[in-house]
Amino acid sequence: GDTAQERYNTLCDLLDICHEGSAHTHLRAALLCQLAQLLCYNNLALHTDCSALDSIQEALRLLELEPEMAENQACLQDDRAHASLWLYICTLERNLQEAVQMEQRVRAAEESGQMALDDETPNDLDYEERQQDSQLVYNGLRLSLVADSEQS
Repeated sequence: GDTAQERYNTLCDLLDICHEGSAHTHLRAALLCQLAQLLCYNNLALHTDCSALDSIQEALRLLELEPEMAENQACLQDDRAHASLWLYICTLERNLQEAVQMEQRVRAAEESGQMALDDETPNDLDYEERQQDSQLVYNGLRLSLVADSEQS
């Protein structure tokens, strides 16, 4: 069965033990990375107010603060690389979700014969950049899927 809720509860308990400000920053970063992985593919919005991106960004911040010594250098570099990979994955997933939601809104507006209503304010200076980023990711994914299907 699905163990996401149990894994989430366990990770939260472990994060409470390795609380912020404790001497276990490296362990806390590893736990936050696991939490990000869990939140990335499971909808636990009812149980948490942080996102997968929040968790992985905090993990990377803690890993950057961790002092690098000869005995932990390889492990620290590996953990930083792992967290960076999950930052990329979580960002890609969020952008994909936003693109799908935007396409659903546009499709619904087209079906009802109305213009799509944006949630953005008219003075949002980052609106065009976000729209372009989301569209580029969506187009890149669509092209990748088309290329994969042509190769199959």
